[in-house]
Amino acid sequence: MVEYEAVLKPVEPIDVLWGKTRNDDFVSVLREDNRIVINDRYRALFNNGATGLNDAPVLKALLYLLFNEIASSGRRTGRAEATTELWISILNAAAHQQEQRSKK
Repeated sequence: MVEYEAVLKPVEPIDVLWGKTRNDDFVSVLREDNRIVINDRYRALFNNGATGLNDAPVLKALLYLLFNEIASSGRRTGRAEATTELWISILNAAAHQQEQRSKK
């Protein structure tokens, strides 16, 4: 849906879904599958218990905008890998903080 509204370079569609992530990270970018996976562990923090393909649309849109170029890139560069790792570490810290707050 975002592809139709924004000016982005033409690429294969990128799926943003809930599932298991590498190293239990908040998010994983799977270039080979054109997929961005959000850790299921955090799902309840973003959707008030609702589930479905279109839950947490703002979160999914933001992750798409952040990672779509990296997810759709056919080549891996050191800079792209470093950037991805940095963004994921920032998101991991934020998600962990959000999870701690929700337990209070």
